[in-house]
Amino acid sequence: MDNKNDEIISLAIRLLSLRAQSTSELRQKLLRKFPEEEEGVEEVLHRCQKLGYLNDEQFAQDFLHYQIQRKPQGNLLLRHELRKKGISDDLIEQALSENSSSEEGRADSAGEKKWNTFSGDLPFQKKKEKLFRFLQSRGFLAGAIQKFLIKKEKEESDFSS
Repeated sequence: MDNKNDEIISLAIRLLSLRAQSTSELRQKLLRKFPEEEEGVEEVLHRCQKLGYLNDEQFAQDFLHYQIQRKPQGNLLLRHELRKKGISDDLIEQALSENSSSEEGRADSAGEKKWNTFSGDLPFQKKKEKLFRFLQSRGFLAGAIQKFLIKKEKEESDFSS
């Protein structure tokens, strides 16, 4: 390895020590710093993968776990975020299928938390509209949102009876 490759691997390891990166993210960052060294960058990426420092499958699983723990999000938004990070659709689907939390469960969790922030004098229909928009902005599918809203309607009708 020549001096330039040593610089590339040094930067790669420094970036990976700060946080996990997808192969695509790391490639972009290395090429930004070393635009004339495309072959050297690919060599370094391959070496990092062989050593286990760079693993898109593990990255996708860890990213999903972190995002879901931080704030519940729907599969649409999670897919979008992983695609932005250069993860392939196959790996995204695999990571989502291996994830133990269901989208409906996450929608329930986020919905309950948001529902409790609404003031008591806000009409029920307004709460539903606001909640639908909120959950939709978090990437939840309409089906998961509807199930939560139906549950809330049932609770409301039980409460008023």
